Amino acid sequence: MDNIGDFVMSLPIIPALRQAFPVAEISMVVHPAVEELASRVCDRVFTYASPFVYKGNHREQGSLMSSIRKAQELNNGDYDLIVDLRSDPMTLIFAVISSAKFRIDISSERIGPTIRKIWAMVTGMPVISLHHPLTLIKDGWNGFLARDFEEMADKSRLLINDLQLAKQLGKNAKKTIMERYHINSFVQRWNDVLSAAVRKREQS
Repeated sequence: MDNIGDFVMSLPIIPALRQAFPVAEISMVVHPAVEELASRVCDRVFTYASPFVYKGNHREQGSLMSSIRKAQELNNGDYDLIVDLRSDPMTLIFAVISSAKFRIDISSERIGPTIRKIWAMVTGMPVISLHHPLTLIKDGWNGFLARDFEEMADKSRLLINDLQLAKQLGKNAKKTIMERYHINSFVQRWNDVLSAAVRKREQS
């Protein structure tokens, strides 16, 4: 998290995770500006300034390689679950490089499927997301949908306790993206649009 406001808005997820996993150690990756606040609610805090984030009119200092090195550094931890509270490309790199088996995406997809969710699904990672009518997730088939943080925590616990289910959901998630966004699908859709336009012109 990069801003104090964003961090405060994300706080409800902490007690939900504590309740679902009472003996778990919770780590958080935050901007240095909110390190002190995060240390009061989490067991471990790592600081990171994403090169994809702007402060005022200036992009944060950093590079893709430094971000990858930070993700590799975090990989030394034994993590079961990643909860993604952001929307920049680095969150996926952190999730893929880390040893975590699961990823919860905190997003309501207000404008439809987000690119981060698509990226996560195509890596074969089971995703838990908030409800939205345009979501790509079919509850219980290629991921889980939840109404609130508490339900997200409950469903993440279910995945951790049932690795076979998690593997199957991840497999179906990857299949969903490969079928929907494969280049052949785009070509076919364009062919359909062009063919319809030609037929309309011939009929006029």
